[in-house]
Formats: sequence, structure tokens, C-alpha cells
Amino acid sequence: PPPRPRPADADAAPLPTASKTERAAEEFLGRRAHIPYRIVVVLLASLLVLAAIYDEPTLHLTPIFLFGALAVLSELFTVRMFGSSSLSVAAAAVFAVAFLDGVTGVAIVSALIALVQWLRLKPAFYKVPLNWAAHTLAGIVPYVMIRFTGLEISVANLAVLILPTLLAALGYYLVETSIVAAAISLARQRQSILATWQEHFQWLAEHYLVLGIIGLFLAVAWTAMGAAGVFVFALPLVMMHYVERQYTSRTEKSVLELRRLNEELAAANAEVRAASESIQKLNEELFLVLSKAIDARDPYVLGHAAQVAEYATLIARELNLSDEQTELLRQAGFLHDIGKIGISEIVLHKPDLLTPNEYEYVKTHVTIGADLLQASQSLRPLAPFIRYHHERWDGSGYPEGRKGEEIPLGARILAVCDAVEAMISERTYSPAMSFDAVIAELKRCSGAHFDPEVVEALVRVLQRDGERVLVDSSRTVAQRRTLGRFGPTPTPAPS
Repeated sequence: PPPRPRPADADAAPLPTASKTERAAEEFLGRRAHIPYRIVVVLLASLLVLAAIYDEPTLHLTPIFLFGALAVLSELFTVRMFGSSSLSVAAAAVFAVAFLDGVTGVAIVSALIALVQWLRLKPAFYKVPLNWAAHTLAGIVPYVMIRFTGLEISVANLAVLILPTLLAALGYYLVETSIVAAAISLARQRQSILATWQEHFQWLAEHYLVLGIIGLFLAVAWTAMGAAGVFVFALPLVMMHYVERQYTSRTEKSVLELRRLNEELAAANAEVRAASESIQKLNEELFLVLSKAIDARDPYVLGHAAQVAEYATLIARELNLSDEQTELLRQAGFLHDIGKIGISEIVLHKPDLLTPNEYEYVKTHVTIGADLLQASQSLRPLAPFIRYHHERWDGSGYPEGRKGEEIPLGARILAVCDAVEAMISERTYSPAMSFDAVIAELKRCSGAHFDPEVVEALVRVLQRDGERVLVDSSRTVAQRRTLGRFGPTPTPAPS
């Protein structure tokens, strides 16, 4: 056993073993939450039966014996439903004895039903009292109905008794199934009472309505013709039992197969979701690695692509673009300069101004990049953004001199993002601009170099969220160069 804690440890965090014990105790109590419920229901039924015995001490044993025997036979030949559920027509016998012998008769017949259920199914014995209480409390409903109407059970009143009997059958159904559903829910701790009732009992309403009417006919048959009449009117119960057995035997296999397929489908969907998340994470990492590889060719723009992707995402959200469009723009931001892998480092790092021929050569990086992405089916939608992200709103850009809305929206957004990242970052050939200067420059170039709507969206983001939105990627470069991460220092040329 673990050593007892010293007094000085009194305020320390609880030991793991104590928390495990507490969780075990909570689980233990949770699994037994149904026990107080069972006790309350059984006590309620018992009190009502005792009150009925005191109120009506006289019993008619013959109908109780007859309908008790009918209920026992119904339970012995009950219809097994899906899983562990079953359906019995014994409720008709309970209805009949409720009409003829009141609550006491109901309690006796319910006890016989609960006993037969225990002998047939062998459940834990503590479940028997609740089963008895459920049948008894439900059986009180038709008894209350007949007392409330004041009608005599007879052939003459049969037509008048139909509607009250249907209402009583509905009440019987709700009381009995609700009591059992609550016990199941509290014992299993997996579903709410309503969900349990819907799964196991909601579909039985019509059966109880029919059983209530049959119970009424059995009671009327007893008052009119005695045991012979009960025998004749019990034939519908036999036929109903036969139909139910045929129905369940033909459909149970189908239901079980559907459940199995649903479980397999749910498991497959979970695997697909997990695989999709893994692929998405891998794609994210690949884009990041590829953007770093592109930036690594020019250490002075390390992190440039990631920042362009971040700005593109902010603008896309400000413009209320769809999630799919936003993700495409973010990916394009990572890869917008991928074409530079086809440009010689001698030209990229040239310390002097580029010659006209060299400048034309550098401009081919947009075409090279678009062609590379065009070769990939999954990256093909990004190609137009890459090809045209150096076009200008007034048509003075490259490679085709497109203007206005001839330029794809994604390319117009990337143009602004690429320019802002260059403005805010320190370069050997261009000092970093201040926050206010960036906003002023954006507004100055709006309608000339940049799409005015895109500029307005970014300015709104900057004014709302402040300077923290803009990140100087050159600071990361300087820190890494201080640590010797890049080796010899090249002298870049203006780009």
C-alpha cells in the first residue's frame, strides 16, 4: 500500500489513487441510480392496492382466476421482439379484470404476469417487483376510467364504452412503457428516458389500443355469457398472437442486419474522418515545407510566403468568401513564388540593378509556377492565382497585361498581400515602412496597381486589429543569421 502522507502534505494535490476511487464510487452510484426509483414505484403501487382493498374488500375470484389464467398463457407464449424485447397480449386480460374486479384484481393478475415473466426470462429477482408495479399502475387507468364514467360493463353500453376504453388504453400504454423506459435508462446510463422510450416502446401504441378494446370485449363477454363468452372472444387474442409472431420472425433478421450495417458504416465514417484529418494535416505540413524551401533560395525573404498566405486568409474572410475559396487562397499564398525555383540564383542575388533582359527573365517565374501547378490535378485550381498575381488593376502588370476584373479575384488578393509583405519587411534595397505608411501606400495604389475592393478589405482589417496583423519577416531572417543558420551572407539584388 502507498505510504500515509505526512501532515505537511495535507494541502498537496490529491493522490491519483484517491481520484480513481472517487471516480469508481461515482460510477458505482450512477449504475445504481435506478434502485431508489424502483423502490418509489413499488411503494406507490402497494399503497394504491392497500387503499383499494380497504375501499372494496369484496373480490370475485372466478373472473380473477379466469383472466389470470388467460394472462399466464399469454405470457408463456409471448412473442419475442428484436434483441431482448418481447410483446405479450396479457394487457387485454389486465383490462378485463380492471373493468370487473377493480384494483385488487389488477394487482393479483399483475403478480401472476410478473411471476411468469421471471420464471420464463430468469431476470434478477429485484426486477420482479417493478414489473408488478408497472402492470398494476397501468391497470389502474381503465379502472379509474370506468369509475369516472359510471357506466356498467354490459352489451347495452358497449358502443358508449369504446371511446373511454381507447383513452384508457392510451393511458395504460403511456404509464406502463414510461415506467419501464425510466428503469432501463437509469440502469444503463446511456440514453435519456425519452430516447429509451422512443427506441423501445414508441411503436407499440396501436397494439395497446387494440388490446384495450379486446379487454373491453372480454369483460362484456363475461358479464353476458360467462366463461363460454370469454373463450369465444379470446380467439382474437390467439389470432393477434399468431400475426405478431409471423411479423417478428420475418423482420427480425432484417432489422438486425440493418443495425449491423449501420454500426459498420458509423465505424467506416469515423475512419474516413480520421484519415481526412491526417491527410489535411499532411497537406498543411507539405505546403509549409514547400514554401520554406522556396523562400530558402533567398534568405532575405524567409517566411515571406507564410505571411502572404496569412494576409490572403484575412482578406478572404473580410470579403466573406466561402471556406473553400479561402483555403485555395491560403494555399496559393504559400506557393505564389514557386516559379522562382526555375530562376537562376545568380540573377536572384545580383547586387546591381537588373538589365531589361534579366528583368524579363525574372518575370517568367509566374508562368513557370503556374505551369508547375497545372501539371497537378489537386493544385490546378491555384494556377490562375499564381500566373496573374503580378497583374495590375490598370493593366500595367505582367505576364499578359490584364486589367480590372479580367484578373482572377484570387490573383488580385495575392497582389495586395505580396506587396504588403514587401512593404513591412526590411530589405537591403528597401527599408521597412511604418504601419501608417503601409495604409497610405495601399490607398495611393488603390485603383491603379490594386483592386480597390481588396484594398478596402485589408485596410478595414488593419484599422480594426492594429499593427499586430503585420509581421516583419526580415526580423526572423536577422535572428537566424545571427545564429549562423544561413552560412555566408549573399547580397541580393532588387526584385
